[in-house]
Amino acid sequence: MVKAALTAVLAISAIEAHAKALYLLEPKDVYIDAFKYQSLHDPYLAPIDKDLLYGAAFNTDFNVFRYGNIALHWKNRLHFDQAGPSGHIKHAGWEYELGLPLWIDKGKSKIELFKQHHSRHVLEEVRDAHFPVYDQIGLRIRLLP
Repeated sequence: MVKAALTAVLAISAIEAHAKALYLLEPKDVYIDAFKYQSLHDPYLAPIDKDLLYGAAFNTDFNVFRYGNIALHWKNRLHFDQAGPSGHIKHAGWEYELGLPLWIDKGKSKIELFKQHHSRHVLEEVRDAHFPVYDQIGLRIRLLP
């Protein structure tokens, strides 16, 4: 009886220790999007926006680190747009989000601190205006579930 109780205690301790292990660069999702534009109008891209027909994006989502259920996540999206007549890549961009939970309830992140970035670049041309950059930092409050 004592041996069975000690075995159970050691098994529970081993499970708890494993759950609290530190993980670095833990992949969560990796995928590629390929698409065709149905319509596209963008003053920044004019006049090439009328020639863009196809696009693709390489997406990753991974935890930079995770300890138990606390993780710093990093979602990336590199996107590219291709002109129909020439087949050249004419537009590219990078979007990413870093997020860290501040409050976790029942294993689910409820309040997160995040930083987001999105930059867009026209290729093969020099523009007078600087390329668009959207950088933001904020709090995310999850309402469901």
